[in-house]
Amino acid sequence: MKQPRSYYYYNHKNKCKDCKKIICNDAIYCSSCKNKHRNIIVSEKRKELVSKANSGKNHGMYIDGRTLQIKYCKCGNLMNWDSILCWTCHLKNRIGNKSSNWKGGATEFKRLIRESHLYEKWRTQIFKRDNYTCKICNKIGGKLCVHHKIPFSSIIKIFNIKSSENALKCTLLWEPSWGITLCQKCHRKIHRN
Repeated sequence: MKQPRSYYYYNHKNKCKDCKKIICNDAIYCSSCKNKHRNIIVSEKRKELVSKANSGKNHGMYIDGRTLQIKYCKCGNLMNWDSILCWTCHLKNRIGNKSSNWKGGATEFKRLIRESHLYEKWRTQIFKRDNYTCKICNKIGGKLCVHHKIPFSSIIKIFNIKSSENALKCTLLWEPSWGITLCQKCHRKIHRN
């Protein structure tokens, strides 16, 4: 069984190396002295060696130790001396299917469905049915949203919807009984749980 803090604190003989204050854990320094030693002080000799190694013709920014190296990207934009691509090309190489988070264009597909005229019609049907009232807190008006009783991604998997055309043809997707009117606050609460 672990002893209470007071027992551990008073019977533990570990002291801070700097201020000799009693420490209640196995650390070398207390919390105030630890901040002093966090930044390791590099000796002047070491600083000189590193400075000489990266100076003059050894530095990557200069061509012959005197001339500043100006690099251009393949698109023609000026770029940093140590870069491979300019910032514009760097961002272009991480958009769409080149991104590490690419999931087959699912976001664009879902966005097309949510921006369709049928989706807008479905939302207004549910708002009118529920009389523009949140079904949880009974707040009338304000910032309302339609919550899918079955998650939208699950509906797409259930009906095997692969394109926005398939979604527009699927009549069960636009069934008003699958949605409920909620205010933004209640909608956030539901998604948190």
